[in-house]
Amino acid sequence: MLLLLTFSEVVKFVMALREIVIYAVLGVLLVAAIVSGVLTIIKYVKKYKAATTEAEKEAAINDMVAELKTIVPNVEGMFSKITKAVSSATGTATTTTAKEGEKPFSAMKKAVAESKLKTYADLKGYTYDPDFWSEQIDSIVAVMNTQRDQANAAK
Repeated sequence: MLLLLTFSEVVKFVMALREIVIYAVLGVLLVAAIVSGVLTIIKYVKKYKAATTEAEKEAAINDMVAELKTIVPNVEGMFSKITKAVSSATGTATTTTAKEGEKPFSAMKKAVAESKLKTYADLKGYTYDPDFWSEQIDSIVAVMNTQRDQANAAK
């Protein structure tokens, strides 16, 4: 079977084929533009979310540090009252500690401060890292002790 086409039929076929190719190319370009746009939007959303997350994390840490600066003195005051009450009730000074050179109740004070801060973090919905906050408590206590020692030396 021999397929004979006239010149006008060949031209119509080529024109139809040309339209199909043009629409296919336009379709591919449209899909590429949409994918590129979506990827760009995703990239910016991730950047924004990371920036927001970092800002929220920094705000949470600042809030918890501020709370910790009130917790530590409160715990110190509470244990000071306990020490005075125990000393007056027993008639002896309370100086027995687990470690040489450690102040009375220091491990218990730290545990109470950590517990109060953990409770605060839970109430606020913050993530609590015990190692990080243990170091922060030690740092605040060291600053408080230095300030107290300087005040006592000035007297």
